[in-house]
Amino acid sequence: MPPPSESLRQLPPFPAAALKAMQLLAKEDIHAREIAEVVAMDAVFTAELLSFANSPLFGCCQRVTNLRHAMVLVGRERLRGLILTAALRGVMKGVPLDRELFRTWWRHSLATGLLTEGLAAACSVYCPQGYAAGLLHDMGRLGLMVNVSRKDYLVFLQDVLTSEETTLEVERNHFGLEHCQIAGYLASNWSLPEELILAGERHHEELDFEPSLPSFVRESCRVASAVGFSTVRRPGPPPISGIWANLSLDPSTLREALDRRLLTIER
Repeated sequence: MPPPSESLRQLPPFPAAALKAMQLLAKEDIHAREIAEVVAMDAVFTAELLSFANSPLFGCCQRVTNLRHAMVLVGRERLRGLILTAALRGVMKGVPLDRELFRTWWRHSLATGLLTEGLAAACSVYCPQGYAAGLLHDMGRLGLMVNVSRKDYLVFLQDVLTSEETTLEVERNHFGLEHCQIAGYLASNWSLPEELILAGERHHEELDFEPSLPSFVRESCRVASAVGFSTVRRPGPPPISGIWANLSLDPSTLREALDRRLLTIER
């Protein structure tokens, strides 16, 4: 199996301002002014970030005019997710990619982020990294889409639909590695926190549910696919099971609620 670094030559680097801001947010004694100064060095990224801050996705109670204002309104940990959302959108603007494939991946990632955050809250677990971990968990699949031809990727999708093997097995057969491995590599290469790395690497592992970030991401990825936000289609709709089934959620209602939030930022 080739190392991920040899398979991801086309993916652009994470915005420097976003990485620096994430590193500052990891410190306990950091001030809003310091983060604002770092982000302000990249005018394009700043504009993208403020655009997301003012979208219903983040639900700010008033218009956000600058980054320091955003920190006050959304809080330190929610700001982390806001920065990552804007950074990912910025990354993709520089990558030539099939629009529909990207939209499918983007909606799955956003839905998983929102569901991870919601599941942690439903379990009464403080999980400030939930949205960010869910948003980033499928970066490995993006890495594959960018670095193989559209034709090869569509052949892979068709094989997944007709094969009795798991999606990861079909990935290994086609590309020599799995998207979970790539997700861990990218998160590590971007110097993201360890728990975000693990969430990407482990979101397809078959483990018993426990109130932890990897479990929240894994279950939310599954339910995102089950209600219609899947990046790879399999025969028949996947059931809502596990901890989500215990919450007695109506799939149609959940999909409609997610759709409303995602449509507010699609452009």
